[in-house]
Amino acid sequence: MKRKLVLAIMTIMLVAAMVSGASYSWYIDSVSVSPNTFAAAELFVTEGMVLWLDAGEGVTVDDSGFVWADKSGNDNHAFQSNSNHQPIYSFNDSINKPVLQFDGKNDHLIINSLLAGGTSGRTIFIVAKSKVIANKGILVLNAEYAGDLDGSFYQITPEIYVRVSGRKEFNESASDQFSIIAIQNDENDTTGDIVGWLNGVSLTPKTTERNATLNILGDKTSIGTSLYNIGVYAWEGELAEIIVYDYALDGDERKAVESYLARKYGLSLDE
Repeated sequence: MKRKLVLAIMTIMLVAAMVSGASYSWYIDSVSVSPNTFAAAELFVTEGMVLWLDAGEGVTVDDSGFVWADKSGNDNHAFQSNSNHQPIYSFNDSINKPVLQFDGKNDHLIINSLLAGGTSGRTIFIVAKSKVIANKGILVLNAEYAGDLDGSFYQITPEIYVRVSGRKEFNESASDQFSIIAIQNDENDTTGDIVGWLNGVSLTPKTTERNATLNILGDKTSIGTSLYNIGVYAWEGELAEIIVYDYALDGDERKAVESYLARKYGLSLDE
């Protein structure tokens, strides 16, 4: 079924009844004089959303642990009960927003759910700044994977690679500045079908190693590393937002989400 796109990103909207003699009224939906001066546009691409983590909302740290609440309504909350493995909740001046800092040693969060698993399509958006460009897990579907079954897990790294026991590589990598990474595949796709964008620009495919049908298994998702080997795959950087859908968004929908994130964090899209 065709998914409907509803987007409210107009800076100034005019509402008028185009009838002779009718009165006209103006109202302001949102105003952006400089990044984040006023409220960002709303995101209305919500159908099929299975995860929405925003460092600006829903982060709690207390004696019971660290929790990052899921805004999607699916209760896919990310948590870490071990205080030695918790990221640091902080504020980044360059984007004027809260972020989570991961130390590249053992910081990570766990979601007790497999997001967009099996042969499902998926679209993933990550707003992050990586300190080290290497095989480090920003987001890992089937986080406890430890075997050799090609296509059964899905690890997005800052290189930018999608590692699925085998991998899809792109020529570009995430910069040391905040960027919007978008990764996507359709239902029943293979490793070679994975596509990606960096700040709205389509990534150029480089290598597909051991092309296999994507069939993501397991029952956990992790942020900041793979649970198979926490220290080896631990990512170092700052994370602001993650959004995951369980289908391949069409071009207009993807651009709408990217535009929302760019406005929110004061980033530029180069599409």
